[in-house]
Parts: sequence; C-alpha cells; structure tokens
Amino acid sequence: NTDPSPSPSPVNNTDPSPAPSGTNNTAPSPSPSPAQSGSVSADGTVTGWGTTVKVQGQSGKFTVTPDGPNATAIQVTMDALREVDSSGNTVGSSGRTKHSINTFAAQDFTIQTDAAGTIGNASALIVKFSSPISTIGQIAVDTYLIQTAGVVSTDSESWTVAPGDLKWSITLSSWEWCGCTQGRSTEVGDGVEVDVTTTGSSTASNSISPDSKYDMGDGITLTLSNLVNVDGTWVSMKAGYPKLVANGNKRTFTFHFPKFTNNATYDPLLSMEKPDTTITIIPSGALAHSYPALALSAAAALVCLRILH
Repeated sequence: NTDPSPSPSPVNNTDPSPAPSGTNNTAPSPSPSPAQSGSVSADGTVTGWGTTVKVQGQSGKFTVTPDGPNATAIQVTMDALREVDSSGNTVGSSGRTKHSINTFAAQDFTIQTDAAGTIGNASALIVKFSSPISTIGQIAVDTYLIQTAGVVSTDSESWTVAPGDLKWSITLSSWEWCGCTQGRSTEVGDGVEVDVTTTGSSTASNSISPDSKYDMGDGITLTLSNLVNVDGTWVSMKAGYPKLVANGNKRTFTFHFPKFTNNATYDPLLSMEKPDTTITIIPSGALAHSYPALALSAAAALVCLRILH
C-alpha cells in the first residue's frame, strides 16, 4: 500500500527532559513512516502499531503487550522509593513525615490521557500518571506510544524510534529534602532511589552483561544506561547504578536520582523489534541505508526493551 495515512497534526513537544540548549544534534533524521491510527481510552489504555499499553490507576503499574500468538506481556511496576544520604543510607523513614514508600500497592495515581503529541520529532499517543510522595514531593510517569518513525536524544546521543515503540519517563519533582533530626543526629537527603520491577518470561537472565544489556528471555533484550536529566543537565547516576536483583520471574532495577532543585527525569525506551519492518535513514550528503526498526543501543540515557514479534 503506497498511500499512507497522514501523520497526526504536530503539537508542542511534551518531553519532560529536553536536551540542554546549544547542543547540536548530528544524528540523521529517518524518512517519515506512514502513520497508523491508534486509540487512547479514558481508563489509560493506548493501542496502536501492534502494541497495547495499559496503565493502572492504583499501584503505579503499566503493562505492555505486543501483538502475536506467542507475544510476551511485560509488566512494569513502580515498586518502592526511598530518599538516601550521601552514603546510601535511607533517611526520613521515621517520624510524621515519611521520605520513602516501601510499596506503591495502595498508592493512587491520577491518569491523564493527552491523546496525541510528539516526542523528539516522532508523533505519539500519550498517557501520563502521577502521584504525591507523602507531602514531600511528586512522582510522574509519562508514556508515549510512538506512531511515526523519528529520533529521540540526550545532549550527546540519538536513537531512532519506530511505530509501536514505547517511550516513557520517570520524573521526581517539588521535593522537600530531608534535614531530619534523629536523636542527636541529623539525616540529610542527597538523592532518591527508585525500584522498578519487571515481570515477563521465566527464562530471563539473572545479571546484566558487561555491555549493559539484559536478556529478559523470549527474544526480549533490555539495554540499560546510567544517565539522569537533573534540572536540565544530563548527569551520571552514582557508581554501581542501575542495580539488578532477580527473584523468580521478577527483576527489580534500582535507579539512583542525584539531588535536584526542581526535577530529575530518567528516560527509558521500550523498543518493539519487527523483523519485517525497516526504517530508511538518509544522512546529509550520503546514500540511504535501511536498518531494522529498533532503537540503537549505544550507552546513553535510554532503556531499550526489544521484543521479537
């Protein structure tokens, strides 16, 4: 079919963590791909390009399900959060005002369905969900189901995205850092650790490879990075992060957010590999090259989850 449907009308880029101004993005732009109609329902379910994303209003979970008879559904859960000092010790765990959440199971999230928008230069369907952290801050998760081929980037790297990929971000904001008195000592917050648990195949690996890739089984690969956007600047997580703990078919990844003034954002990308699809990328002054429709896996501030259909 050579008569593609028109792409959604462009809107303002709602990416919570844009690259700092003045940075030149030298990555080649992919040629436009045909848009395909998708849908966003009021309950937080978004469907399009062979991928369905379901957001739960309670407990901070969303499920990503690619089409196909043998497809593996991936559940992503915001599991726990704790403020820590410079040595990694939990602070503010006692007293009237808590600076940690041991489980989000009973936490209510507000779901916002923005329907259509853009991320980088790609069109997307958007669902957001957010929740207060006690009285000391906010956590927000934005999900973008990609509708057209495009590029997303940090200040130093760029990745192609394909229709059916899921861009999502975790943002912490409006934080009142602990300067909590415990007996004769004072606990001082220096960062926040967020535990994110994924469930899927029982054949998933128990460790992250030296090249920061993680085999989730059934043809699914998770590529990790250690960059966080802190108040508009990309910085590295603390040494040793992200961390991984395996328990049965559950894998818990711990991300460290450095201390921030306004907000800090971690930007993952769920990339659905489609062997029968290609994206044509034409660098300036060069011949066209075709690549499989998956995210490039250079070390950067994205998490790439590749699912074989």
